[in-house]
Amino acid sequence: INSETLVINALGIIADKLEEASREIRRLLEPQDWIPIEYRGNLLGRIRQVESRTEFIPVESLRIRADDPAITNFLVPKVLDQSKEKHGWNYRVFDKDGVLDRIVVYADLKPEEIEDLKGPFGWAYQKAAERANKGRRKQKER
Repeated sequence: INSETLVINALGIIADKLEEASREIRRLLEPQDWIPIEYRGNLLGRIRQVESRTEFIPVESLRIRADDPAITNFLVPKVLDQSKEKHGWNYRVFDKDGVLDRIVVYADLKPEEIEDLKGPFGWAYQKAAERANKGRRKQKER
């Protein structure tokens, strides 16, 4: 095999990889079926249904702590645990270095169930975001 053949083969592989990457980028840029989580006119997160689970994802810039009392003392025991008992579905809280990444409910929730959860999630995300923001301001003042 000469060098010209190797270059042609390499260019073919690169072209295939670029086409694959292009398809993935187009897929990621397609509009998602998101349901907004809002409270008092503020967008605080999104709800996304994927297969047989429903994800409640806070806006990343809010940097909500997973251990914030609005999450640990309200949302988990008063909303998620009670809903788990009532409806029989499980959930899991995911965080990245202590910052809430998402809460996943392992059920394909009906529109009315999502509507019932939007308010409590919005309230909890708002309270947790206020505390997180207050903490960041104090750090900046130092």
